[in-house]
Amino acid sequence: MIPREKMIEWSKIVSKYLKECTFKKCIFPNCNVKYSKAHSIQKSKILERIAHNGKVMSYDPRKTYITGDFEEVGINKASTFFGFCNHHDNSLFLEIEDKDYNGTLEQNFLFAYRTCARQYVERKTALKVYKKILREQKDIQMNSLIHEEINLTNYLIDKLSNQLQKFHGELTKRSSNRDYTILFTNMKKLSYISLIAVSSIIDLRFNIKEEKIHSDVTCPKEFTPLFFNVFPQNNSTFLLLSCFSTDLDVFKDLFTYIDSINTNKLETLYSQIILSQCQNLFVSPSRMEASLSKKIVSNLVNNMIYSMISKRSKHLSSTPPINIFQSLKDDS
Repeated sequence: MIPREKMIEWSKIVSKYLKECTFKKCIFPNCNVKYSKAHSIQKSKILERIAHNGKVMSYDPRKTYITGDFEEVGINKASTFFGFCNHHDNSLFLEIEDKDYNGTLEQNFLFAYRTCARQYVERKTALKVYKKILREQKDIQMNSLIHEEINLTNYLIDKLSNQLQKFHGELTKRSSNRDYTILFTNMKKLSYISLIAVSSIIDLRFNIKEEKIHSDVTCPKEFTPLFFNVFPQNNSTFLLLSCFSTDLDVFKDLFTYIDSINTNKLETLYSQIILSQCQNLFVSPSRMEASLSKKIVSNLVNNMIYSMISKRSKHLSSTPPINIFQSLKDDS
């Protein structure tokens, strides 16, 4: 458990610098057009579906550290980041913005790409915040931790930049020449609507002998990301876990295990992943109040805070076996 005074101190510092340090630039190659506000999760097809009175519940590092609870946010602001200009935000994602999800290689590619883009922008923002804190907060008690965070963030930015180059290598080609098979996606579909949406990068290692999946929230020896997207559409909930095809050997046992378990075990596993690693997630206010106990929300928030300001690794086994998807099932 992170001491409350440490949470409050960190929250105040983050709030002070976040707005002025926000990374704002179109990250598409050779684009110098003015940035715009882009959604990392579709507003019209996904956020509107889970919203209640135009609002969703989410994690906000500027407030959640203090309140210990999720914060309500309007869907116009939810999941937004400043990583694309209007042209690229509109043109690149037509297949997932204008069409229902039907599992095409291109759609899976674009979901993963946008997840990677948002994470890259978030890390660039974090780096600017950390550096500004060091320059202006000379007497802060967390200087050693911030230096570690700067080293970790620089490492992750470099790795994410390499991932983006792979995406951009295809997206800068004519659409007819793109090879979407450079990305592999394991897609699972739940036969009901769960009012939750997630778009996050995660890092998992699977021990086939112990049948345990470990999540490293700190810098592993070699960062190999998985792109994780969860969203409801029509009468189903889709779970997309993607990696580059060149990394399939790393995750072969993981995907084999996921394919071998039943639906209830899958829902619990993915719930634990969300609890331990995912910060860019949104849930329905109405279902959250009705189905998620204060204990569950507290556990979710504490795991997120832990992953932000602790340097120790955390394993999925440390999160309770909660089925978030069933808890947030749409009964209307």
